[in-house]
Amino acid sequence: MNFPREKGEISRAMNLLELTREGYNVRFQSGLWNRDWPNPVAKREFILDYACHSTEECEIKSVIELARKFHTEIELLFNDSILKNLKTRLGS
Repeated sequence: MNFPREKGEISRAMNLLELTREGYNVRFQSGLWNRDWPNPVAKREFILDYACHSTEECEIKSVIELARKFHTEIELLFNDSILKNLKTRLGS
């Protein structure tokens, strides 16, 4: 970003991406988090936040299977969203 000119003015910078899959949606939020918001950023903390939710009703007995499906989806998205340097640091 080339704005704002004074980087000390940033109190939070987050992005939101929503994906539509068959039977469920994925929400991906990323950016410069700020635990002291609305004060300016004091510590650089970058977050990746993934969430899946079903768009269809399901039986209670299917919840575990659905959770596994969501976990796999999030794991794939995570691996696609990080660079090689971070993968190396994470040992993957």
